Amino acid sequence: MSTTSDHGFVSQFLANRSWLVELLLAAVLMDLGVHLLAAAVPPLAQLSHWFVLIMGILFLIGSVFLLSRRNFKSRHYVRRIDGFITFSRSSLQLVPVRRYYFSEQVVSYLEAAFIENSALETLWKQSSLAKQFDVNEDSGKMTRAVLPANLLLLEASEYYLLSRLSLTLTDYFNRVPNSEDFTISLSRKDVPDVLLENRIFELLSRPMDQRPAFVKNASQPNASKIVMSVQGKGARYEKFDLILPRRASIQRLGPGNVTITTELFSLNLRILFGGTNTVVSPKFEEVYMGESKRNDFMQFQIGVRLEVKFRLRSMISIKSWRFHKWLDVLLDRIDADLSKDRFFRDINWESVETMLICQKQMERASNPSVKSDQEHISDSKN
Repeated sequence: MSTTSDHGFVSQFLANRSWLVELLLAAVLMDLGVHLLAAAVPPLAQLSHWFVLIMGILFLIGSVFLLSRRNFKSRHYVRRIDGFITFSRSSLQLVPVRRYYFSEQVVSYLEAAFIENSALETLWKQSSLAKQFDVNEDSGKMTRAVLPANLLLLEASEYYLLSRLSLTLTDYFNRVPNSEDFTISLSRKDVPDVLLENRIFELLSRPMDQRPAFVKNASQPNASKIVMSVQGKGARYEKFDLILPRRASIQRLGPGNVTITTELFSLNLRILFGGTNTVVSPKFEEVYMGESKRNDFMQFQIGVRLEVKFRLRSMISIKSWRFHKWLDVLLDRIDADLSKDRFFRDINWESVETMLICQKQMERASNPSVKSDQEHISDSKN
């Protein structure tokens, strides 16, 4: 199993396969050279013809095995992308982080679902992400709580993955000439029923004529061409349409766990959320997110694990890889949407925070009554 670097799955696999082909070609040429030299040695010419043939075949098989062993191992790739999600203790809601696509989308999905289904909002607030552990009153031991809110967050994050898949593959194949001859299009009615067990997916992709907030839209002449619509206080409709290579399939293995299988590889996408906290700068919460009350925000770690297994046939396949390189594009899109490190790098947070610190020091120098951040933290603890 290999852990990917910044290169895409397909690019890295094809690079390894190219390396293997070059080595095999070099080995064949070397073998021919050795054979010609051996033929020139008189004692070897006296050996049995069948003995020489069998030994030659065994040596050839052995050389192919040794050269290809590395590539066989590199047919399995794993990449983990870690991000964060922000929860407010006072409002019991998630807080969107501006310019952080994953956060903004997941928050908008949950808000839209709560508008149309108040029972989901009640479940969310009653279980609360802040209550990740149960404490036994007698023993004092803490155990991981089973929260409906955690499951709702998994389903909203899974819907993000399905939406990202749809957007990325549609855009990718629209740029590939004659792609319609080699792809299939799956709508909501074509996906496995198990996908509809995701309550966020089932609600937001449900046909408009089955939802009171969109009945008027459904009666319009061009209703079938509407891809997305937001009505009233935030009710949301998104038409689900997923383009895949021919003979590819999609299945749901569980909440936040989706697998796509093609002729050349299988791709598993799994949301990772266990209620574990993560840390961001207090300055980020105060200045960038506008936290009004100190210690109101809780930051939770959330991520995606991408696992790709290339089939044996992919090592010798002459099929055009242009219909499968969407995998690398998808990897980059999810990384840009979700990666915590990439987000802070993209908004130049280190530089911004440095300037804020310098500004505070200058204010203190000119006005000694201005407290430092450490003094504020000490005051809050007392």
